Amino acid sequence: MQNLLKIFTRLGTAPEPQATVLSPDTRPSADVSHPASPPSSSAAVATTPPAAPTAPDVVTPVLDCLGAVLQCWARHPVMLADESRADAERTVMDWQRHATLGTPIPGVHSPDAVAGAVPTRDWSVLVSLSSARRRAESLTVGSHLGDLQRVVWDTVSSLARAAGDDVATDTSVSQQLEQLRHSAERGDAAAVMRELPMALGVISDALAARQSRARRERVAMAERVESLGRALSNAEDSARSDPLTGAGNRLRYTEACERALALMALTGMPSALLAIDLDGLKLINDSFGHPAGDVAISWVAKACWSVCTRESDVVCRIGGDEFAVIMTNTNAVAAASLADRLEQHLRERPVQLADGVQRIVTASIGFAAAQPGDGVETWTSRADKRMYDAKKSRSA
Repeated sequence: MQNLLKIFTRLGTAPEPQATVLSPDTRPSADVSHPASPPSSSAAVATTPPAAPTAPDVVTPVLDCLGAVLQCWARHPVMLADESRADAERTVMDWQRHATLGTPIPGVHSPDAVAGAVPTRDWSVLVSLSSARRRAESLTVGSHLGDLQRVVWDTVSSLARAAGDDVATDTSVSQQLEQLRHSAERGDAAAVMRELPMALGVISDALAARQSRARRERVAMAERVESLGRALSNAEDSARSDPLTGAGNRLRYTEACERALALMALTGMPSALLAIDLDGLKLINDSFGHPAGDVAISWVAKACWSVCTRESDVVCRIGGDEFAVIMTNTNAVAAASLADRLEQHLRERPVQLADGVQRIVTASIGFAAAQPGDGVETWTSRADKRMYDAKKSRSA
């Protein structure tokens, strides 16, 4: 970022080339092999040098690269304390828009500030903000790893303490029983009668203490395991989720398809698949910018959830503009009806892609019911074929 700042601050307009003036005394002499030239006047002669070559455009590729880096960061942020994923994405995307478009950064610049030229943008503030966030993200990751380490160590320490307590208790009980045995072997009935209640008391206390300790350890262990389970579950969901839309990613898609096919094989429960491809994403990106394209992609995901409302329906983003919905207990007739409803839902509701820009975002949709013996690829290819047929007919 510091090097980028230096590049932009060095950008400027090269000085105009100056005409070269030759006096009579500085003109080159005539070649002796040629006739002498006629005498010239004493006035200076001005010659115009060839135009300087145009400097290559170094700003555009640098801005494109910087924008792509910031956009990748926005899609895969590390959430800070008390920060949602949406807030983290929005923060970095604000920086990306300032770097590439010159729009003001909320909370830093005036809301009515005018977008500036590349050399006048607030590069120093952008460097400071991004550096501070990266340091905070590093501290957050270190804190999470420290919490995980402490949970594991507390569990091991608790087990070690419990084992040590059991050894001490077992030793006390063993000593009391040994005394009772010696008294019995000597035939000392009076000693046996005195020591028997004491031995029973020690044993009862040991059992009660062990049961109480076991209950406490179970409660503490359950709390630690539950806390760790939530953290691991969140990490697992993050690994199977698309950061832009919140839908499942390709890994989640494959797992959901495999489960649906397994259920069908075991129980005969029908399953169906919708294959969805957003129409005209490249045109949206070229006309209004990639942030508008991200809005369109997120809009299609929301439309899928609006139509496929059951908890068992799994919405996944499996490509840049490709989605799929895996539905159990759904036959081909129901899948065709849901595809029509989704298409109608998109046609009837415009979405705001940018300031002052509202458009209808459409998608081509295909469906396929699972068949006995299907694998994930076979099932997917049938749905994709119908989706591409629908896109061809739409184009025609």
